[in-house]
Amino acid sequence: MSASFPDVQYVGDGIGLLGHAVDELFDHGFHMDESLRMMREKLVRRALDRTAGNITAAGRLLGRHRNTLTRELEELGLTDLPARIREARRHEPVQEALPFCGISLVPPRTFSTNSQFSHKPDNGDDLTGM
Repeated sequence: MSASFPDVQYVGDGIGLLGHAVDELFDHGFHMDESLRMMREKLVRRALDRTAGNITAAGRLLGRHRNTLTRELEELGLTDLPARIREARRHEPVQEALPFCGISLVPPRTFSTNSQFSHKPDNGDDLTGM
């Protein structure tokens, strides 16, 4: 399933942010192949940064299998990038590095015995107080 291109706010002449980026590339003499390579590299770097260097999660963001992303890292000369990002983030809290993945790294909420929520021993599926 491919995602549709997100709507962007159109500025002035209606070409949008992507159109402005393309114009900037043209104005600075970049040709299509070079521009596409730069965009690929930027997307890969951003995805790896957002996933704290996790190739599998970055691949999901980019719509790529991790093996395909690994090959692209080799093609772009970025094979050491995931390890460098992980090392730079080693001391950062993990839940801040991966909030978009839908993975909760916060311990589950526990209730004391004085809580209004208690588990009935006779039926494991029934919770009171809900």
